[in-house]
Amino acid sequence: MFNKRGMSQIVTTVIIVVLVLVAIGIVWGVVGNLISESSDDVSINSFTIGLGLEKVLLEEDSIIIDVKRKSGEGEIVGIGFILNDGINSEIIEKTTDLQELEVNSFILEPEELSISTIKDISIYPIYSSGSKEKKGNVVDNINMENLEVPVCGNNTKEAGEECDDGNAIETDRCSNNCTLTLCGDGFIQSPNGFNLTEECDDGNLINEDGCDNGCQEEPIIICENYCDLECPNGTVQGSCGCECQGEIIIIF
Repeated sequence: MFNKRGMSQIVTTVIIVVLVLVAIGIVWGVVGNLISESSDDVSINSFTIGLGLEKVLLEEDSIIIDVKRKSGEGEIVGIGFILNDGINSEIIEKTTDLQELEVNSFILEPEELSISTIKDISIYPIYSSGSKEKKGNVVDNINMENLEVPVCGNNTKEAGEECDDGNAIETDRCSNNCTLTLCGDGFIQSPNGFNLTEECDDGNLINEDGCDNGCQEEPIIICENYCDLECPNGTVQGSCGCECQGEIIIIF
């Protein structure tokens, strides 16, 4: 009788110990997840990532915004833009690995809001936290009704703009992104933003291709017959490093 009672107590004790261990395992699993999530938050919040709106260009169906990253540690994988018309809002997120003091341009094409009704634009960083992405707090915003950043195309030269002639024409001195036009931009200006009258502009600064690096027309030299095998493709355009075996044709 005593042995049976003793065995029963032992079995009961073993069961209680097992249940306690199981309970400890469950509690530790929950606590571990909480600690992990908290650790992620701490690692993110320990970084200070500042973003600033540098320039805004309003077009008919898009908004071009220049964003500058300020000094501060941390890695971002994107930037979120919150567009607000006073009643409704639309969020557009863009992927980027913007580095410290770097400036990038982002093209926003709202689908839900009309550009003309947007009153406020805010931005926030998107962080990388292990395999997860987390959104940070809003770090900068502008009031479109009382715009304090430059707007290209309003015929007023503002901070960050090289010029602003109030139009979107590329063949005058000021381009449609409010920078001075120049030789090599692919548009013929007479004159360009640096007071150079261009005869041509093929979008590069390479000589001997019909338009030289000063955007002046030049002759193209072509060999009538094939050259020796030392010349690429067997023909001469400009200096080729081989002698023509036939008549030289100069095209102006």
